[in-house]
Amino acid sequence: MHRRAKILHVITGLGTGGAELMLASLLEQADRGRFEPSVLSLMGPGDLTRRIEALGIPLPYARSGSGDGESQRADEARERLQIDCA
Repeated sequence: MHRRAKILHVITGLGTGGAELMLASLLEQADRGRFEPSVLSLMGPGDLTRRIEALGIPLPYARSGSGDGESQRADEARERLQIDCA
């Protein structure tokens, strides 16, 4: 049995814009037997947070704020989760 690939999806926020809706759709259709998705929302929770959490994908690294330090937060999340691809 192969290990599932850990994927980190980094997005600015979780409002109801086009990129956010596409991310939610992608997560709903992802093969969870092959992939273990995580989401880093740089601006914290938003309208789509519950939809993503309902898929069993927690958002432990979503923080409220201005988006400052985006690169550092993404790097920290990659290290903590031992991400294969971001």
